[in-house]
Amino acid sequence: MKKRNIIPCFAAALLISACSSSTNNSDDKPKDEDVSAKVSLFFGGNIITVASKKPFSLGADENPAVLVENGVITFVGSVDDAKEKLATIRNHAPKTKISYFNLNGRTLMPGFIEPHAHLQSTAQMSGVKNLMPCLPDKYQEKLSKDYGWIYYPNKKASSAKDGQGHCFIYLDEAIAKVTTSPPFVIDHVNKVGWYIGNGLDPSRMVQEEYAKRPFDQRINENREFFAYPMKAIDEIDNQKLKTAQSNKAIFMTDQSGHLAYANMSAFEQVGLCNTVVKKAQIDMISQAKVDEFEKENPDFKLPVEDYTLTCEGTEQDVKTSQFIVKTLCFSDGDLDIVNNAKYKEIDSKKWQYSGLIKEPSAYMLFINSILRAKGTSSKDISALVHHAPNTPPATSCPLDTAQPELAKYDKDENEEVLMKMKYLLNTSSQQGVTMLVDGGSTTEMKDDFINLVLMEQLQPAARVRSVYDWRNYQDEATAARAQCVYDPKNPSECDYIPFESKAFNGMYSAQGIKLLSDGSTQGCSANLSTDYSEAGLCDTFGKGHVDYTKNEIVQNLSRFLPTCDNSVHQPWYFNLHANGDQAISDSLNALTQMAGDAKRHASTCKEKQVAQTFTDLAHTIIHSTVNDIDESTKENKTIYKYLKARETFPNLTPSHLIAHVAYWGASMRNELGDLRGNRIDPMEEELAAGIPFSLHSDLSISPLFPLWFIEQAMTRHTWEYPFLASRGKYLGTNKDGKSNLSIQDAIKAVTIVPAMQHNLSHKLGSIEVGKIADLIVLDKNLMDFQTTPESIHSINVECAFINGDEVTWVDLEDLGKAKNLTDYTPKTLASKCRNSSTLN
Repeated sequence: MKKRNIIPCFAAALLISACSSSTNNSDDKPKDEDVSAKVSLFFGGNIITVASKKPFSLGADENPAVLVENGVITFVGSVDDAKEKLATIRNHAPKTKISYFNLNGRTLMPGFIEPHAHLQSTAQMSGVKNLMPCLPDKYQEKLSKDYGWIYYPNKKASSAKDGQGHCFIYLDEAIAKVTTSPPFVIDHVNKVGWYIGNGLDPSRMVQEEYAKRPFDQRINENREFFAYPMKAIDEIDNQKLKTAQSNKAIFMTDQSGHLAYANMSAFEQVGLCNTVVKKAQIDMISQAKVDEFEKENPDFKLPVEDYTLTCEGTEQDVKTSQFIVKTLCFSDGDLDIVNNAKYKEIDSKKWQYSGLIKEPSAYMLFINSILRAKGTSSKDISALVHHAPNTPPATSCPLDTAQPELAKYDKDENEEVLMKMKYLLNTSSQQGVTMLVDGGSTTEMKDDFINLVLMEQLQPAARVRSVYDWRNYQDEATAARAQCVYDPKNPSECDYIPFESKAFNGMYSAQGIKLLSDGSTQGCSANLSTDYSEAGLCDTFGKGHVDYTKNEIVQNLSRFLPTCDNSVHQPWYFNLHANGDQAISDSLNALTQMAGDAKRHASTCKEKQVAQTFTDLAHTIIHSTVNDIDESTKENKTIYKYLKARETFPNLTPSHLIAHVAYWGASMRNELGDLRGNRIDPMEEELAAGIPFSLHSDLSISPLFPLWFIEQAMTRHTWEYPFLASRGKYLGTNKDGKSNLSIQDAIKAVTIVPAMQHNLSHKLGSIEVGKIADLIVLDKNLMDFQTTPESIHSINVECAFINGDEVTWVDLEDLGKAKNLTDYTPKTLASKCRNSSTLN
């Protein structure tokens, strides 16, 4: 039998366009020219291939090997066969440098792909006081050790839950930390200090005095906080300082990213309490919205003359002010109001803003007010803007704070943010991440990501892909940028950046569009078909919050559908944020409707069409948390809706924030009831129906540790705050109290499935011939943990490779000591995967 000759793919070291597997196994004879290639051989350990048609994994006893040529995998098989391939390569190109990586019993596998995170906003938010709750003890020490430099800057790494900059477990201690610390910034004109924090979480953080009560009781004590956070903030502030502070504007964002909390002074600084709205501005409100308002409030009439907004007063005055601000200033969120007579013994006002702010578009008003504070630098304040990367409030908004003055930061500040992103990628690489997708990027972020990739100091440790927020393209000028391919000669004209772009060699790309259809499950703002449980924390929130209905989703995203005019590139794919079952249903139905629209567009074009149709592309429902469960049959109706949509979109799948199970599972069971709460993120049900899923962090909502994701998906353990020392309790419906998810499916959820979801499974996500060599080495074999998944977090990532080249890692402990990252000279770690020039 004739043996096949292996012809290596002689690409440049970082060239991403891989040779096809058919070329790698060609019978053609090598050319006579002497070409030097870069070749690596991995051997001496276990190999988890995640291959679709070959063994999923190869044990060390099978003596497996992987051959990489110029960043591309060209052989997977036995060491003996690999030696023959190497001999052929040597014979063809004697100058070829071959590096031998002896795994020494460790495990080689494809790098992890993070399908949904927020890289830049995480980097920028590090300047704001971190109020995020502690993680379970088994995870907190590792979080502090590795991500402490960004989560807990200037604090010594520790697992201690001391409330002094590390993490918090009680709601009142977190709020007190904000109100008793020095002001974040001082508005010297109005003589008011802004006191700011990020990551408050009433769905997990209980009040210390109720900590020993049963879980549902202690969480439900936060009902009053949700109903009237302004009262709780003032009481905690006054209790700590023994006196009221009228010159303190307090503003805190929720860890979900969909809520914020503020005191009355903050509302006053925004202009919500005394701004005069001109008649001409009131006349801008559509009659349809006026009719809807007056139908819901039959005793009220919208003002026909100039109107002064108020924060406190009669029910009619406050509701009218609320309606005018919401209608003129933002499209989705809300500013909640409350009848304060329920909470105060004597109060003639009775109605006022409660201090609860829903959705980033609403709390942008507060962020802009902070930006306008005089005599301040903008670096840390700008972080708040990028924490809510929405478009600015509508131009019709009558508030002076509608438009920010200090939203930009200078060159030095920008470099600091870039370095934080650089080190975040390096930290993520040390957890095995070789590609990170930034979900909801702005076009300004695109420029920063490009600078990040091109930065000479310490090359990026992972690939970055942008999925743009659809709101970047709401007018004719910006919409044109979405219809053409990026050209480095004219970088501001086009935003579509294919993975194959030679400008970035696959290290940065932008091919997706994101839309949020609802809010947060734990934040009581998921769009549900059935009310939140009356017995839980969200008892007054009804069916939650709708960002966009099905028809609005179609209207907003139709501009990105393939047409004859934009056939120069393949269509955009969509990531639709949907937590609640109604939001999931609306998103699936919107996609199906757009499929018909796309087909009609394509039928008008000539033969020159995009290479891949809109329906062939992978589209993803981000989070896909709450499912519609039939009360009588217990059947999962959301699964059926997925199956119906997948008849049109065969690559349509969900991506789960597995932290919803681990850190919020008990809280969601409280909020949703047992029927829905036990079946959030129903991964086993999805797989049984043939629906793959991925797992993501939503960084900074939860920390980026893919090995933890595998563990948490397999155990479905959740914790009841504040008791975090336990091993956790199973969240689910299996009678044996255990999850039956296989380790193979959990591994796929952080490798090949996210690669598929971002339309890159032909290049990344598994160890197969023709794919790019983005690889990691583990100190233990993941495949050995099927029966002990609760210990997976103990596995260490030893090293990572991008394009077959080992990533240089930074000493994270030393990084935590840096005061200024722009001047910091990184201390690098010695490689644990040193290669040799011989096979031994």
